[in-house]
Amino acid sequence: MIRLKMFAAIIISWTLLLAACSILPSPASTIRPPQPVNTSVENEEDIVPIVQKFLPSGAQLEQYSSGPAIRQKDLDADGKSEILAVYRVGNNTNELGALLLKFKDGKWQKVWEQQGFGYALDLMEFADITGDGNPEVLIGTTIGASAGNGLDIFSWQEDTLKKIATTAYHMVEILHLESNSNEKGSDKRAYLAVWQKDTITAMAVDVLRWYEIGLVPAEDLYREYFPKVVEYYEEQLKKAPDAPVLWYYLADAQQKAGMPEEALKSVEKGLSLKGDYPQDYRFKIVKARAYNDLGQYQEAISILNDVMKAKEPGYSGEQEEPAFLKKIKAEALIDMGKSYEGLKLYDKAEECYSKSLEITKSLFQEDSIERKLALMPAEKALRRLKNLRGDE
Repeated sequence: MIRLKMFAAIIISWTLLLAACSILPSPASTIRPPQPVNTSVENEEDIVPIVQKFLPSGAQLEQYSSGPAIRQKDLDADGKSEILAVYRVGNNTNELGALLLKFKDGKWQKVWEQQGFGYALDLMEFADITGDGNPEVLIGTTIGASAGNGLDIFSWQEDTLKKIATTAYHMVEILHLESNSNEKGSDKRAYLAVWQKDTITAMAVDVLRWYEIGLVPAEDLYREYFPKVVEYYEEQLKKAPDAPVLWYYLADAQQKAGMPEEALKSVEKGLSLKGDYPQDYRFKIVKARAYNDLGQYQEAISILNDVMKAKEPGYSGEQEEPAFLKKIKAEALIDMGKSYEGLKLYDKAEECYSKSLEITKSLFQEDSIERKLALMPAEKALRRLKNLRGDE
């Protein structure tokens, strides 16, 4: 009897052991790949002391959005956030600096620093400007009351930040719009709407995108953004209905917003006020673009021929044309080329684009990024023309 009880106890013990084994997870199921360390610092009280250790002697953190100018973002897609900070340099109240910290080898390290920004922080943001899936660093600082602000854009390259673009602005918006462009990365990248003060409340507005080496006009997005600019100028004209410069910028915005008939009316109103600024040839370029939009190419060509004859008051025939007027005529030749394209006079169009290219080359230092960017409209037009001829 005792032996029977012992045998039953052994059977029960083995049954319980086997059941336990089936409940416990297998060794393979308990193994997990190493997870990246999350270096994001959640509390301001914790992050400020980290940054302060790396500030130059006597420097103080700048204020931004009701707090210290510190932001965190993963810039290199390694799953770890870097720390960006902007500070005021020592006792020099008119100079800002910035630094970037990265957590590596078990500690925070400074991987980038730059001084010599403006005297006040206006913008400190992250946005994927280049369309590569990683955010760029945008730092905007005030330069002066009339000069406005300067925007510097930095990209993560070779384990540090490198400046890739800069532009002046008085107001700037970071946009995420649907683009019809076929350019690589255009569906991912952020765009910039840049407003630059001209005179009184007049602002020159453009929408920019990154393309290969710099910022260029994103003309395919004009119709989406510029209705907002039209509204701005309609409001300004209620306060100053006799200001030619406001009528000029309203006409420009209307043309870019896809409102050519309204643009023509605004041009005529602006010209009727007979102001000294903007010059008549500026109004005429907008007028020609509106006619191109309407398919009235001969009218556009006639107006643009007048622009090509324009002279700046005070300049004699013996003096070289001022650079800004050459630039305007180079732009007018691009528009004239589009008119000839519309008429399928491709030889004439090529002549206009080539002449625009020649003028533009003379305005910039050879091999400069500014020159390469300025040449893009004419070069793009010549490529488009080549494709058109190939389609026939």
